[in-house]
Amino acid sequence: MTRRGRSAGVAARRSRANPIDRGGGRAAWGFLAPFGLFYLVFVLGPLAFQLVSSFFATSLVRPGIGSAIGLGNYVEVLTSSNFWIAAWVSEPMVPVGFNWP
Repeated sequence: MTRRGRSAGVAARRSRANPIDRGGGRAAWGFLAPFGLFYLVFVLGPLAFQLVSSFFATSLVRPGIGSAIGLGNYVEVLTSSNFWIAAWVSEPMVPVGFNWP
């Protein structure tokens, strides 16, 4: 066998598609799609809703989104003494929750 024939065989073997790669990633997307849908509906959806709701005077009891108050909710929380007491009490637990040494 000549050098030319042997290198042609190696090139032919390399050009064959890997059985895993034949689908072009469609199988991977098929397996990831249910998780993506779950994550979108149950994690990102409520997160976006709460972010938008934080700029309105909303209530979980009353229907509707309520009137716009902008950053009023954030000002109310940051000026409340109860918030700072709760933050001070729960601060030592943060390193434990994140498993810091």
